[in-house]
Amino acid sequence: MIVAMLGILKAGGAYVPLDSNYPQERLAFIAKDADLRVILTQERFKEQLSQLGAENICLDVDWPVIGLEDESNLLLEARADSLAYIIYTSGSTGRPKGVEVEHRQVVNYVNGILEVLQLPAGSSFATVSPLTADLGNTMVFPCLLYTSPSPRDLSTSR
Repeated sequence: MIVAMLGILKAGGAYVPLDSNYPQERLAFIAKDADLRVILTQERFKEQLSQLGAENICLDVDWPVIGLEDESNLLLEARADSLAYIIYTSGSTGRPKGVEVEHRQVVNYVNGILEVLQLPAGSSFATVSPLTADLGNTMVFPCLLYTSPSPRDLSTSR
């Protein structure tokens, strides 16, 4: 999932996390509302997701085809106001609502959370929330972007 998220962002796209446990009607609504064109998935979910009208690429079995793609970096530049992802609410009003999250919001969140936590070197991260929930989603980025303090920084803080 993390590889898929990063690949989508690197390609200049925005991702929409889907949960295979969602009812088919909810998945269909999200796919249509977000205008999904490609779904990165696994073979075991392909049949369920193939009904959503988007191309399915199975990251667990389609590597021979994926490997034929050009490996050079795309000439795309994400801006602060570029969309990073859309997270859908629980639908407590009867209909899920897509909340659009821009790159600037992710960066501000990561900077803020890492500043507040003041994590020591060698820290580990865990998440208990699924990536289809905002908390699970936002915890991925601090984990990926955290850099341990240098040994010099640690010696001055003791």
